[in-house]
Amino acid sequence: MTNQIRKEIIQGFKLHGLTLKSDAMHYLIEILEPITDVSRQDCIDRLIEVIEKQPLHTQLITKELCEAAVEDCNSEQRSKREDILHVIDTFEVPKLLFKKTGKKTKDGVLFGDASAKTSVFLERFNLIHQLKPIEYLLGSSAKLGDIIVLGLLSRLKHDKWYLEDATGSIPLNLHNALFHTGLFTEGCIVLAEGTFDDGIFDIKNLGFPPPESATNTQAYIGNINSFGGPGSESVRGDEILLNYEKHNENAMFVFLSDVWLDDTTVLDKLQTMLTGFESIAPVAFVIGGNFCSKPYGSDHFTTILKSFRVFVDIICEFSSIRSNSNFIFVPGPDDLTPSGRLVPKAGLFQSIRAYAEEKLEKVFFATNPARIRYCTQEIVFFREDLTFKLCRNCVKFPKEDDLTDHIARTIASQAHLAPLPLHVLPVFWSHDAALRLYPLPDLVVIADRYKAYNCTVAECNIINPGSFPRSSFGFKVYYPSSKQVEDCQIDN
Repeated sequence: MTNQIRKEIIQGFKLHGLTLKSDAMHYLIEILEPITDVSRQDCIDRLIEVIEKQPLHTQLITKELCEAAVEDCNSEQRSKREDILHVIDTFEVPKLLFKKTGKKTKDGVLFGDASAKTSVFLERFNLIHQLKPIEYLLGSSAKLGDIIVLGLLSRLKHDKWYLEDATGSIPLNLHNALFHTGLFTEGCIVLAEGTFDDGIFDIKNLGFPPPESATNTQAYIGNINSFGGPGSESVRGDEILLNYEKHNENAMFVFLSDVWLDDTTVLDKLQTMLTGFESIAPVAFVIGGNFCSKPYGSDHFTTILKSFRVFVDIICEFSSIRSNSNFIFVPGPDDLTPSGRLVPKAGLFQSIRAYAEEKLEKVFFATNPARIRYCTQEIVFFREDLTFKLCRNCVKFPKEDDLTDHIARTIASQAHLAPLPLHVLPVFWSHDAALRLYPLPDLVVIADRYKAYNCTVAECNIINPGSFPRSSFGFKVYYPSSKQVEDCQIDN
């Protein structure tokens, strides 16, 4: 065994023009002997990579250099194990857009100019491949049948629907159209099938582009970190984090929405919930607003300030949860933040956060939407009454009473959290990238007032925990190791 390890070490270092001193060789053999044959070569390659980064004055490698390289590798692994959870500021999400002219990306400011607004829908569209450009139809005087076009559904004139892309727009006739699964609103990207005659596109079938799984997306874009957080490379394939994630079967995330901290009944139920989790503390409690039952009033700020103090004091009663669980607070549409009602929405004001940050060991006041990276998994939590806005603004309301599949398919196919016109859901133009779901995360939590649901589309779990006080105090628990979602409720 020792001779085989010696041979592998010599070959590895020789390929890089390096030679080991005898004491360095004995040290590396001792270090690498417990490691399996499969992983040993990777370790040797990593050690050589670290050693070559040092200022070498000779090709002869000493034991001291090897010890420093081993320490670097160990500290890197410890860092990955300890830093398994990241809460990402959506205002810092990378905007992956290739500009043909400058061949580079451009950092966004908070309040963009007019060009930022016009690029919002164009960039959403460019994420999804087009089949036939609209200029192809505009340049044709003949009748064209069985045409399929990808475009943006828009209303350029009152009660007149159009299909747009970067090359032009054409009027639509939707009277005989068959609408497939989804909620079709102005601003959605659709696949339209029909005939083109006399300048009108008569639609037979209207559907969404097929959603693309993260596995397929990653195969095309490579190992780029498009989700945000530390590092320029994606950690989806990181063996250390993946191994930790799979073997930590008790790890769980608890998701709640509409948590009215000024309501004594809600506080009692939260205390009951924390009692139930005291024996096995979750990785994180992700708690969405609104945090006040009454969104307006002269005493609104004072009420939420006092309510947070009361809730934090309740958490402090549970020492295990206080020490081991992360608390992630995501503001709701009516909560007080510097962003007003625009999305992405900044976290709560510092004056509201101060007491919690002083008393709790692991607390985050996230943006809305919140992006969370746990080991190799990507989680997006969006607190918005999205179902209500999609239904109110859709072209044709579905016949089915259960809208679960329609909502999930809309989000996944559009690869966007808010496929709505800007007057319905105002967006910071320069930060629209923070709302994009490309590649699709492992879990998307659409926290709104619609009933709770679980759905899976293109390997992506899309769930809604429902309104905590309105759904008989229901919430969701997610297990990353198995990607299973559990429905929970606090009984009276």
